[in-house]
Amino acid sequence: MAEAAPFGCAGVTTFNALRCSGAEPGDRVAVLGIGGLGHLAVQFAAAMGFEAVAIARGEDKRKDALELGAHRYIDSSQEDAGQALRDMGGCRLILSTAASSKPLAGLVDGLVPHGCLTVVGFDGTPLQLPLDKLRPGSRPRTALARHNGTGAIRPPCLPFRLL
Repeated sequence: MAEAAPFGCAGVTTFNALRCSGAEPGDRVAVLGIGGLGHLAVQFAAAMGFEAVAIARGEDKRKDALELGAHRYIDSSQEDAGQALRDMGGCRLILSTAASSKPLAGLVDGLVPHGCLTVVGFDGTPLQLPLDKLRPGSRPRTALARHNGTGAIRPPCLPFRLL
């Protein structure tokens, strides 16, 4: 049961954010931050059949992200992550697991029309997200901050501990 412990909080948070995102297998989803929440989010995304894109700062995270199941890695210290996502065709979901809210405004442009930015990692600083980024012309997008963890979500997320 010790191997299932991380699924009680971090696992439920990331699993439910992916599950409720509207993304379907084959859709591209990005995970911002490859730390405590992010490493689980990348594994879940890959196991759920999404094309997982990991975003973090530094080349030292690339190997870990790819080993966790990411199909691609973006080093945000070397390139504009929002532009990189646009160049890939955009994402259905960007799941922010990083504590800093600073990079979020630039990532919104990497969403496909009707895509969703979901924030589960938060440092408490005000989110500076210009509203025009959410509805520029014919590309409406959604930004959410979620409380994802309840005990009812644990059972469907627990089989992933075996991956």
